Amino acid sequence: MVAIQLAILLIVCIAYRFVSAHVRERRFRAFEAQHGCESATDLTVPWYGRVQHLQRMMKAGQNKEDLLDDIIAERFNRAYTHQARGFDGSLNMGTIDPANIQAMLATQFKDFETGQRRYQTLAPVIGKSIFSSDGAFCMLQSLRIILAVRSANPS
Repeated sequence: MVAIQLAILLIVCIAYRFVSAHVRERRFRAFEAQHGCESATDLTVPWYGRVQHLQRMMKAGQNKEDLLDDIIAERFNRAYTHQARGFDGSLNMGTIDPANIQAMLATQFKDFETGQRRYQTLAPVIGKSIFSSDGAFCMLQSLRIILAVRSANPS
């Protein structure tokens, strides 16, 4: 009897995961359409490719590779704005497109967030900053950066 209950619970959890991922994806596509965004290039690879990428990152020093320039930057060489699924199925996006960054920081700040996962990862290393925060604190830091860049490069 317990085995049947556990099996049913497992099936419900898996179904919930798929349905919630589908709902998130539809919301994201609706946001894209509403704001006139192009879809990001999908760089998702099968799970074994993710494992290989993780191993390469962990061995970067041994292989005389720079983690940022040689490994992470590869994705941006393929697409300035891209998306990829994580091990847990989450959708991760990255951009170095100046227009996207300006939209995120200056005009549509409240539509984007770094999220709890980034905070938990970066805050212990770099503290509370624009890279690890959301909300009013991050908005204030973003505005300071924008004003500093604009005053240094008047157009």
